Amino acid sequence: MTGAWFASIAKSVDADPNSKTVDEIVTALSAHHEFEEVKLQRALTIRLYNPPSKDNRNDIIDAEQLVYLSDPSLCMITADTGFKSKVTKSPQAAQIITASPNDLMDATTAAGVLKHALSK
Repeated sequence: MTGAWFASIAKSVDADPNSKTVDEIVTALSAHHEFEEVKLQRALTIRLYNPPSKDNRNDIIDAEQLVYLSDPSLCMITADTGFKSKVTKSPQAAQIITASPNDLMDATTAAGVLKHALSK
């Protein structure tokens, strides 16, 4: 899977696939890589897996958000618990902060949740 994933990433940004090694890209985009790997495993094990279903249709957008975690100074705060269930092994998993939908309705409350999570 990693080889096809790497080629797809390089092609999507019109980059020379020889400019970085596969290992460098897997490390830089480890949360994205793990998320895609989990999606593929699910598709292969669930007989009636349906990518455009209500449960799966946001996976493409979700995966693209994980690219930003290649910058260690950035984090993601979300009410979507699917990120934490699909990204568990990547060192970038710590940059994903889950909050309740109510906590994200108010900027001050969301900032408090974020500050608390980052202080751990």
